[in-house]
Amino acid sequence: MLSFSFFNNWFGEMRIIVLAILISFLNFCNLEKVSITNQGGISNSERKIILEIGNRKVSLGMWKSYLNSMTPDEEMGNDILSKLFDEFIEREMIYTYALEIGFQIKDMEYKKFLGKLGLDDTKENRETFIVANFIREEIKNKIFISQEELKKYYGEHYSEFRQKKLYHIKEIVVNNKELAQEIHSELMKNGVLRFGNFAREYSISPSAINGGDLGYFSRNQLPPEFEKIIFSLRPGKISKVIRTKYGYHIFYLEEVIGEHQLKFYEVKGKIDSILRERREKMMYNNLLKKLRRKYKIKVINKNLNFNYKGNFSM
Repeated sequence: MLSFSFFNNWFGEMRIIVLAILISFLNFCNLEKVSITNQGGISNSERKIILEIGNRKVSLGMWKSYLNSMTPDEEMGNDILSKLFDEFIEREMIYTYALEIGFQIKDMEYKKFLGKLGLDDTKENRETFIVANFIREEIKNKIFISQEELKKYYGEHYSEFRQKKLYHIKEIVVNNKELAQEIHSELMKNGVLRFGNFAREYSISPSAINGGDLGYFSRNQLPPEFEKIIFSLRPGKISKVIRTKYGYHIFYLEEVIGEHQLKFYEVKGKIDSILRERREKMMYNNLLKKLRRKYKIKVINKNLNFNYKGNFSM
């Protein structure tokens, strides 16, 4: 069956919730995508203290569990491990502070979280949940972006909000040349009104369920051999039969939307996300600065399983 994975722009995948916040602050609450491991027995070596945050002590086992939940069975050098350990320290600082101020989580929400992901009620899982919810409550939920800020950003970045020319494309894919030619002949003879019906009945593409509708594309989003055919069509016209390793294709260019300036209401949501991300990052960094001033951070290098050279080195 033809795969259209190459047609889609995918926006990346999240790692563990705190690391996602550190990198891009895209989503503070998407707990379904958090990667957490269930903690098993702890050996004596894993009880060694590797980190002190004020009066709180953190063990080697906690670090290993955190590391395995993000990059299981992966060989990494000291530089990468140091960066990950910095992120681990930052998470532990936030957790220490949340405990100190008596931050509470709702048991029902926590149980729902565990049940949804099939996790046990472990110390690590509870810590991750507390940190994620603390950040949501103390940062994300306290951000307000005004209408004036949105309009100001739109005005200052007006030229950036232009929509490229878009091509609305439909397709039929079959694995038989004779069938493809027969469908093509029918479409050429009777017009394209039956394109959707033919796609639903004969196409082996995943888009068949939508009448062959692939959606809107701009240039350089499709394979070059497809673009050469599709972009040479006039709106309302179909292509000749094209053979690829996936089968025999018939493309239909339904419409073309010319390049134009996007109006404020069309990009308001995007601008809000941009400004919110900036504010979240700023508030998060300010929180970390505050906690670094508040707590004495001591890394016990001799008990670590790598040569730490990070931001908290003595």
